[in-house]
Amino acid sequence: MAFATNEGMNLSTDFQSLNNDYLSTLARLPENYSEEDKFTLINLVEKFKVAMGYLQINDHTKFWTILKTILENEIVLRELVLIIHSDPHEYMKYEDFELNSIIWRFGVYNNFRLLLLQELSNVITNLYEKAKLFLHVNSYVARNVIEKAKSVGNYYITQFKDVYQSEIIKNDNFINNCVEILESSIQMGQETLLS
Repeated sequence: MAFATNEGMNLSTDFQSLNNDYLSTLARLPENYSEEDKFTLINLVEKFKVAMGYLQINDHTKFWTILKTILENEIVLRELVLIIHSDPHEYMKYEDFELNSIIWRFGVYNNFRLLLLQELSNVITNLYEKAKLFLHVNSYVARNVIEKAKSVGNYYITQFKDVYQSEIIKNDNFINNCVEILESSIQMGQETLLS
């Protein structure tokens, strides 16, 4: 595989699609990046944008599909990193640029998973804040919004727990971390109603 010589290339200057500040900050290729690295980054940026579109129209099934795919890839890459660094024989199989690429890809998947999870948490807490606005104006609407917030949060918690024992994601602490983040968002939202 041919490797380019650009060092730390910033994709925001080369790809029109990266018009979002936090995406362009995140979207940096490693030194001596490969075509696979470039494809990984462009693919993740596009997945992120599509996922955000689904989140905006409350299509949680499709949003979850993208989030789960990113999570699975992140976990597979993390396992590879752990194997390489715990086994000298495995370590010797890779050139330095290959190791850097694997570690970089793991980090990028991790960052995008956390970004999507943060956006999802924002949706949940925003629903609770919306419900609070309606509490003293229209209790019926407020109750419906609260139920929606609970439903969204519980949907994702259930999805994470369902994949906890899957072949790819088995007893992984990443799942616990995702569930804790969502549970914390729900709790914060409920506390907002009481404040």
